[in-house]
Amino acid sequence: MNHLTDDELVLHYYDEDGLDLVRAERHLETCVDCARAYEGLARTLRAVTPPDVVEAPDDTIAIRRMLLERAGDRESALMARVHAWLTEPRAIALAWLVPVLYPWAAPAIFAGARSGEPLVRGVLVMLALLWACAGPAVAVLVMNGADDRFDRLSSRVRVLGAILATISPSLFMVVARGGRRLDWWYGAIAATTILAVLPWPSPSGSTPRLRRLHRLSSALLGVFILGHIVNQSLGFVSVPSYAAMRGVMQLASEQSVSYVVIVTMVVTQILTGAAMGLKRVPAGAVARHLQAVSGWYLAVFLFAHVCSPYLQARQLPAAPVAQVLTPPQLLATATSVASLPFYLLGVSAFLLHVGLYARLAALGWFAESSVRRWSYAAAVVGAMVVGTVGLSLCGIHILQ
Repeated sequence: MNHLTDDELVLHYYDEDGLDLVRAERHLETCVDCARAYEGLARTLRAVTPPDVVEAPDDTIAIRRMLLERAGDRESALMARVHAWLTEPRAIALAWLVPVLYPWAAPAIFAGARSGEPLVRGVLVMLALLWACAGPAVAVLVMNGADDRFDRLSSRVRVLGAILATISPSLFMVVARGGRRLDWWYGAIAATTILAVLPWPSPSGSTPRLRRLHRLSSALLGVFILGHIVNQSLGFVSVPSYAAMRGVMQLASEQSVSYVVIVTMVVTQILTGAAMGLKRVPAGAVARHLQAVSGWYLAVFLFAHVCSPYLQARQLPAAPVAQVLTPPQLLATATSVASLPFYLLGVSAFLLHVGLYARLAALGWFAESSVRRWSYAAAVVGAMVVGTVGLSLCGIHILQ
């Protein structure tokens, strides 16, 4: 008679002998030696404690955090090298170089628009526009390492240069009248340097009342600005759609009450924004610097926009209604081309300023990951809006 092997006894103990189950049971009933061996094997196997089943850990979040930290370390190392190169004298020189060279930005755009090939024209105009609109980016870079204690002359010169670099397109429209009075422009730059010599107030921080007043005026003024953005975006679609909405907006804005309300909101925005802008902005707070820089530009942009009827030369005749209801073609003349970076940065500053406030408010209600995704989507939509407005201002329309 053949006895059961050790492997067969183990398989029978775990009920894994399949078709041999019946044969093994009968053999253990008739064979005393195999039955004794099976009982000893069973006692040994019962003494062995099976290991607990442990699920594989989900390291996705930890790995993602590690990758973000490493990417942040690389970005911090890059920014550290930038800051090491951008010493205070270099930062001051870079900031003040923007307003000094800005008068040549508009002629560069106009010269690019008059080049031969369409592709060459587009590339040259884009490069010249990037040059003309680079002031706010330079200001953020310069402000990122600035000292917010204004008791030092170098700190005041650095911050003042960043402000001038930011508002150059708007200030140029107010002072130089589209490039015809360059002596006034450089005179204004020289006069601004006097502010660096005067003592500045210490950072005081914003109060809840100032924030509420600033947000209320921005909400009312935002309706007016959004109307202009939508109107100019419609100009990219067709001239009749632009003219239709432009006519409605003229009926509303030509009312004296509407104009007084708009001017009041602009003044409120400038005063409350200036008071809130004196609060502490630590080095490295890029979002706070973007908010401050966009606010600086919006202040001068809105001032120039609402005061434009009084800034025009008195001898110029009034434009006919048909011309007013026609989308502007800012690349047509060397004088009008200076308005292109003025309007593009105005739209960008408005969308960025409002978007940063919206992102900050959303963080109090939603998870940071969700807010980040929505911020990326909003940035893409904002870039498309700025591009649409830019094409419309250049006289490009889908439907002729």
